[in-house]
Amino acid sequence: MTHFTIMFLVVRQKIVLEISKRRHELFAYTTIPNCPNNTNLIELFNSHFNARLRTPTVSGVVSTPDFNRQHVLVG
Repeated sequence: MTHFTIMFLVVRQKIVLEISKRRHELFAYTTIPNCPNNTNLIELFNSHFNARLRTPTVSGVVSTPDFNRQHVLVG
């Protein structure tokens, strides 16, 4: 094995061990109720936007299927 390969393996092992040590901290968000489990911000925005289109607004106006079809974002 080359020196580079050995250094790569050592660094990789250190990273994996650090992640393992901090796993409770890194995944603490999973214990929070209703916390998003997705970091894809575009997908989160689109799903929130589409949900808003399907619910009544504060003024009581409900969006129509024609409005939804014309204004749905594509992810």
